[in-house]
Amino acid sequence: MTLANPYTSLPDHAFWKKAVANRRPREINGLWTPQFEIKKDHLIATAGSCFAQHIGRALKACGYNWHDSEPAPLLMRAKKEKCALFNYGIFTFRTGNIYTVALLKQWLDWSLEKTESPEEIWKNPNQRYYDLFRPNIEPDEFKSMNEALKSH
Repeated sequence: MTLANPYTSLPDHAFWKKAVANRRPREINGLWTPQFEIKKDHLIATAGSCFAQHIGRALKACGYNWHDSEPAPLLMRAKKEKCALFNYGIFTFRTGNIYTVALLKQWLDWSLEKTESPEEIWKNPNQRYYDLFRPNIEPDEFKSMNEALKSH
């Protein structure tokens, strides 16, 4: 007697091994049905973790309209390593990684002025200041609390 399980009647595309792992990239299809088409002229924002960084980079490379709300200063743009060091051009805005929907909503509420962002700046033992919510945007921290607040 063979026991049935909930996976017995599923089509091949429901299984990674059959739908993806044993196929060439151009043979992979039928995994999803998009609800809408993303066109090159659509304004696209990315936020998240390293996955979102790769998506944003790929969108730019393919000519899509990836939105950079905080571009690097003009004199810095030619120096890619320096831009990355200061978190420019990685996500749509210079927040660093956003791992949860709740954190993304918090950032969106602040940017849309639905709620006020806290002006909480911390001082480290070296008497340097950093923005609690964007700790990686200034690699050597800020010289003063005022300078940190101006970065908002």
